Amino acid sequence: RGPFLVQGIIVGSIASLITLLIFGVGLFFLNPTLKFLLPGLSPFDYFIRIAIRTDYFSAFCFIYILYHFT
Repeated sequence: RGPFLVQGIIVGSIASLITLLIFGVGLFFLNPTLKFLLPGLSPFDYFIRIAIRTDYFSAFCFIYILYHFT
């Protein structure tokens, strides 16, 4: 059971990083258009703030789980 949990954590972390990269690159290139359509709002900057905060939280949870359950 333990190896499957670790495998799930690793695969889920890799999948979330790939998704963040794809979404971030897409927003980076669409940012000028979105800024024109939504004045006063920068979707890419908002995404970066949320992604960094979430990524640190995910890394903390991953290390905590590895430390306590292995």
